[in-house]
Amino acid sequence: MSQPPRVSLIIETYNLVEGTDRGRFADALRSASVAARECDGELLVTDVCGGNDVARLVAEAAPDARLLHAVGMGYDEAKMLATAAARGESLVYLDSDCEPLGRWPHELLDALRAHPDSAGVGGFTRYRGRGVLSALMSVMDFGFFYPLRTRPLACYAFNNAAFHRRALVACPVEGGPLRCGCFAHAQALLRQGTPVMLAPAAVAIHDLPPIVRERTRQGHDTIAACWANPQLPEARWLVLGILSVPLFLAMRMVLDGKRLVLGFRDLGLGVGGLAAALALVPVLRLLDGVGMVHAFCVGRHAPPWGGWPE
Repeated sequence: MSQPPRVSLIIETYNLVEGTDRGRFADALRSASVAARECDGELLVTDVCGGNDVARLVAEAAPDARLLHAVGMGYDEAKMLATAAARGESLVYLDSDCEPLGRWPHELLDALRAHPDSAGVGGFTRYRGRGVLSALMSVMDFGFFYPLRTRPLACYAFNNAAFHRRALVACPVEGGPLRCGCFAHAQALLRQGTPVMLAPAAVAIHDLPPIVRERTRQGHDTIAACWANPQLPEARWLVLGILSVPLFLAMRMVLDGKRLVLGFRDLGLGVGGLAAALALVPVLRLLDGVGMVHAFCVGRHAPPWGGWPE
């Protein structure tokens, strides 16, 4: 009788619904398929799309993968379905719009073994490109990675992470008003003393999303995060309703400035690039403000929002 795999690698297809290139998905499948063989592990793919397209791509790029029916499920829900179906003790997650670099996923697994009492580890994700815009968007969307050193994370990116299966089953990602519950989940793990640890050497490159769609979605989720977790310090501003938007924007812009100063070297920026990025912060954050206004207009019980189409 064959031994169960030690590692389960999991790829989602939710991003295909949002427009991820099929070629990028195929590349991610091939990378994960190679990694699964190297780790003596298994590869699971959650299919939220339905139809023959995903099945055909998986059969071509990763014929050994196990395809899970997840049509109609949300981003986190599909990942939790794969968590329940996985047979490995260690779970590694990669998104269909990400390109892993270097020794991935071995860097994640090494870090996971080095922190047996943590729930999991989060790799370092940044947007593709070395220009000012990609660096600034990386800080805006993945700013919790800076400073880039091993430490407990207040949030992680589910597109490049690994967990002890027992820990994730015991404290799963709950559904809610957000597309992705990584922040609320990381906070819950911090409170119970089993944080997600940053694994800075486990790098994944994320395709740069459409700017208007991403910024307005992130703005909406800033408000929705407070609805999901009223314990956040900024949640007290919600009593002001839509008048709280300037406070949330100011908070975000201050954080952007601090994180840019901490991380501009890691993102390939010089001093001139840092200055340009700082000047762009208010411009892009105004788009977040539009998403915040949208959140107040639709209310807390509206379904997760994918941002304003471009």
